[in-house]
Amino acid sequence: MPNTKKLLVAFDPTKPDIHSSDFLVPWNRAGQPVLLGLKSNQDCTYGLLVFVGRAVSEDDLLAKLVDSGTAIENGDNIFR
Repeated sequence: MPNTKKLLVAFDPTKPDIHSSDFLVPWNRAGQPVLLGLKSNQDCTYGLLVFVGRAVSEDDLLAKLVDSGTAIENGDNIFR
């Protein structure tokens, strides 16, 4: 199972000094690719790559998606 120590966080270029803790995952919403916030369940236009300091697996991200209330049609291969 692949792990990473880098994730995307929400970024607003009009307010670059404000730091977000809303991690983003690529998502397919109505046939369009978007960046989905794991905390907010909102689409984001921009993301900033950050070092999180600990290994994060696909299962960790899937658990956060489920906890956020995101409807997942098929759990197989959603990150591929």
